[in-house]
Amino acid sequence: MVSFLATFFYDVSEGLLIAVGFALFTVIYRIQTPKSISLAKAPGTELYRDVKKYRKLETYENILILRYDAPLLFINSGKFVETATKLVAKEYFGDAEILNDMENNDDEEDKISLKKSSIQKGHERYLIVDLSTVSQIDQMGVEALKELHTEVAKLGTMVLIAAPKSPVRELFDACGFFSAVSKNLFFPSIHDAVLFAQSRMNL
Repeated sequence: MVSFLATFFYDVSEGLLIAVGFALFTVIYRIQTPKSISLAKAPGTELYRDVKKYRKLETYENILILRYDAPLLFINSGKFVETATKLVAKEYFGDAEILNDMENNDDEEDKISLKKSSIQKGHERYLIVDLSTVSQIDQMGVEALKELHTEVAKLGTMVLIAAPKSPVRELFDACGFFSAVSKNLFFPSIHDAVLFAQSRMNL
């Protein structure tokens, strides 16, 4: 439609340039503002679906599942960490800004007290990050995952990585990601990660 209108009002060359520019803009916009989808289990299966699109899904206490529908690159890595961290803070503590409160509190005793309270409340809590739809990742994306592990650990929450594609795993290895995050926290599927979390909570 954009190409047609641009060609109609201008000429073929300018119309094509406008269409290409518009296409590039939409691609960049989608990468910068991807969908973050909370998932839950479809009853009687090992499949996990969007909680906003499906009803009667099974959720698990102290287990959150997040899918990030975009390549994880430098232009959106910060947004990824922010989105995932706020999800944990909101779902587990009812306050999406609890980490900011901890960091911005000038009273050191209050800050320590708040941090201890958060960790205690977040004991044995998990965030499963589904990477099955992440087709590309760069160095900043890898660093973002490291940062996510650190940030949610402040809330007593462990990050589990599910279903990363082969090129993504290879980049993790090349970037030394596994020296900071154990390979034991990686799983071939969401369901495997859920079973791991449940087994730890039942210890």
